[in-house]
Amino acid sequence: MPGDNCAVNGCGTSRRSKGVGIFKLPAAKNQEYMRWHASWLNEITKSRVIDKEFREKIRNDRVFTCERHFRPEEVEICETDKMTKKKPVFGSVPTLCMPSKSVKARQHKAYRKA
Repeated sequence: MPGDNCAVNGCGTSRRSKGVGIFKLPAAKNQEYMRWHASWLNEITKSRVIDKEFREKIRNDRVFTCERHFRPEEVEICETDKMTKKKPVFGSVPTLCMPSKSVKARQHKAYRKA
C-alpha cells in the first residue's frame, strides 16, 4: 500500500506522509454508503479530469483522500494500546483545500461532451 496518493488534484500526500491520515473512498455497500460514496467522489472529481487511469482507480477501489481535505471535527481518532488510527466521520466529504477547476480540465470536459 505505500505510495497510494491523495486523489485531490495537486495534493502530494501519500501513505508515506507521516502523521497525516489517508482514507479510502467508502465502499458502496448499502444505500447510505452509496450516497456517501457518490458525494465524496463528486467532490474529488470537481477539480480533476476523469481520465482512463482515474476510472481504473475508481473501478479497482484505489481512490484515497487525505485528512487535510476534511474539517477537524470530521476526523475520528481511534486509539488502541498499540496505535492511533484516524477515520472520517460517516457522511463527511472532503471540502477543505480543494483546488478550483482548471481551464484545461474544463476544456477537456467540454471536448468529451462534443
